[in-house]
Amino acid sequence: MATQRKNKAPAQPQMEAAPPSPLPPPPPPPNHQTSPSKLVSKSPGVGVGSGAAATAATVATVRRRNFGTSPFDRHWLNLDCCGLFCAGLTYSLHLYGCYAVCVVLLPPWMSYVYDPDGSVVPPSASVVDGAVRKLSYWGVLHSVAFCAVAAMAVLSHLKAMMTDPGAVPPDAAPLPHPDDVAGLL
Repeated sequence: MATQRKNKAPAQPQMEAAPPSPLPPPPPPPNHQTSPSKLVSKSPGVGVGSGAAATAATVATVRRRNFGTSPFDRHWLNLDCCGLFCAGLTYSLHLYGCYAVCVVLLPPWMSYVYDPDGSVVPPSASVVDGAVRKLSYWGVLHSVAFCAVAAMAVLSHLKAMMTDPGAVPPDAAPLPHPDDVAGLL
């Protein structure tokens, strides 16, 4: 007859419980808030005809981040280093385009030069020291229009980059095969 040995854990020294703290526990950080999400899954072997009254339920706590690609994140954004670098390069090229058009290209073409005394210098005359160049109304209109189109392009790119392209949720069940549905009708 085999004897069974019971392994007992060594006795732990008894410690007195600390008095409850009058302060509430600190809230979780804002970008790593957790929210409970119930994901129900059937245990293997528990089927429709098995007579089981309940299925095993698993409760998972998910971490909601501000940005990411999981179904529980607040805003969809792929945090790929190469993609973020290319997006930053794109935005800096748009900024440089606005600078080049509004500061380098348009002023010599659509502006007036004023002498220090306030009179307009004709285009054929030499420019005097202290003269001030001001954009004409057409120059201002072109500058505003170009910067507005560049801003819309940046916003469109940002919106496309932060839009969820669609994903299958983690608790989705497959659709029944059409042949199975046809037999039920």
